[in-house]
Amino acid sequence: MNLPRGKLESTEEWEHAQPLDYLSKVNSEFSGVIRFFERGTAWNISFLLFENGILIGYYSIKGDSSLDNMLYQEIERFEVEQRSFTETEMKIAKDINGEYLLLEPVKLSEMMTEARNAEAKSSGFFPDESFVAEIKRAKKFREDFFNRRTEISAKQQ
Repeated sequence: MNLPRGKLESTEEWEHAQPLDYLSKVNSEFSGVIRFFERGTAWNISFLLFENGILIGYYSIKGDSSLDNMLYQEIERFEVEQRSFTETEMKIAKDINGEYLLLEPVKLSEMMTEARNAEAKSSGFFPDESFVAEIKRAKKFREDFFNRRTEISAKQQ
């Protein structure tokens, strides 16, 4: 994706997060590009082109993942860069990147609503409190067991 330079708004490094988590803090009227640089052996780079809070284009280097996978998967470590565009820069970005524009643009606010709805649905599957308490008791038993085992080993040496 060839893009104008734009104005650097922010650069951050995130760990163990979904790119969608970052997007939740972006201004809903944002126009420009957000680049996600995935750290590690792959060094995947994804470009999201926004116009007035609407995702209009997407491109990924190295990664074969779809936009949905890229946004919703948890990434161990990534850097993110946000650059805003003027109207002229946005026109240039759209003109020279026609093949990367989405057929159906998506509002940033709609992406956040979908994410919240997905979280609400998944929270319905979360175990009840008695089950959680049982899991905690089992973990405590396991820790105590390993601690006793370590103490016995230390005494024998």
